[in-house]
Amino acid sequence: MEFKKSELNDWAIDLANKYISAGHQILDVKREFLAKHGVTDLTLHEVRAIRYISQMKKVSLGTLANKMNITISSLTPIVQRLEKKGYVQREKDKDDRRISYISLTEHGEEVTKISMMHITTLIARIAKKVTETEYAGFLHVLDLIESTSAEIAAEEDLTKGGDVIE
Repeated sequence: MEFKKSELNDWAIDLANKYISAGHQILDVKREFLAKHGVTDLTLHEVRAIRYISQMKKVSLGTLANKMNITISSLTPIVQRLEKKGYVQREKDKDDRRISYISLTEHGEEVTKISMMHITTLIARIAKKVTETEYAGFLHVLDLIESTSAEIAAEEDLTKGGDVIE
């Protein structure tokens, strides 16, 4: 597709607004869902950290920070709060005592189960409303966003306008 600059700007704004709105709605509902199940002491950043830890089972602080796309200095207080609240535990590496691994406690595993119930409910409801073709198209567009973002990040000159007609 080729766009005139004004059309591209409108399209970009619409897409960004929809993306942000959908993300906020999902997070608001997740917060309410967790609260209904007795989890009221976690921030969304802490819930996100718990989700990543659950996927990796036992993870170093550096690997978790990388996965979450944040710095170790930003992650450290999140992990400290989670440890204090009883959601995660740290374990020193047997061979290199400088390295600590983070894993979920039973309490953290319970939050993961509750969070997955929310995600499963959301996906199940969406699945009832879309066709397989629509779903495949959506995944394709997400793949394109991811790969095109990587292409742009790799370019030295980020001022290139792409396929825009003036």
